[in-house]
Amino acid sequence: RFIVGGHFLTWDELVVTLEPMLGREVRRFRAPATLLRALGSLLDGVRRVRPVASLISREGMEYATRTRPLPIGRAWCDR
Repeated sequence: RFIVGGHFLTWDELVVTLEPMLGREVRRFRAPATLLRALGSLLDGVRRVRPVASLISREGMEYATRTRPLPIGRAWCDR
């Protein structure tokens, strides 16, 4: 396996990049990571019983709250 870092954007940088492409302001709010992950788990459970239109899931909130930049440069090989 090779783990290769790429260009990492903070959430604020991502919003600044997306807004001109979308042609509108992106709504955002600050929330604790644990709350977002719990909300994702809750919505996953609700979806098992009833269809719910939501972009929030536990997996998505794990990614959104735990992703960290990798070093850019040489590839790191895990053997």
